[in-house]
Amino acid sequence: MPDDLLERIKEFRSEIDRRKQEKAKLEGQYDSGMGRLKDEFGLPDIDAAEDELKKLDGQLAEKDAEIEDLSGQLDEVMEGADGEG
Repeated sequence: MPDDLLERIKEFRSEIDRRKQEKAKLEGQYDSGMGRLKDEFGLPDIDAAEDELKKLDGQLAEKDAEIEDLSGQLDEVMEGADGEG
């Protein structure tokens, strides 16, 4: 085989090995993340985590609305206090 072909084969093998290492690292991160979902949040899988996030997003939106409403009420009270003084 010509030298340039051998060199290309070596490069491909090296790249394949590098990608396998990256894959193994990602799999480890995935397993670690799934372990945290189960241990810390009691969630069995990604779908359950996504459902929980949607629920929490809704709760956050409700709290934002409550804060905005209360801030408006506070502004009204403060404006009324300025008029009395």
